[in-house]
Amino acid sequence: MKQEFLVVYEDLWHNKESYRTKKIGDTIKNIVKENELFRDGDEEVDYDKYNTEDPFDLGTFGKGFYDIEFIDKEGEYAGRIMIFTL
Repeated sequence: MKQEFLVVYEDLWHNKESYRTKKIGDTIKNIVKENELFRDGDEEVDYDKYNTEDPFDLGTFGKGFYDIEFIDKEGEYAGRIMIFTL
């Protein structure tokens, strides 16, 4: 059975929307579309990687997830997405 995750979008005013999912990438893609969010510069979200059996990032603290920050169409901070394992 595939692992479940909690994907949380926190907007500029710290309002939070949470989604329980097995497909992190698809969930993030829907949040981005619904809220008209963009990544700063050339950074992109790897939706396909987040939909795999091993969606975790690898950083200085080992495997885990790190906040994904977004901007609006004017280039201003628009919030972040946080991912938690369930």
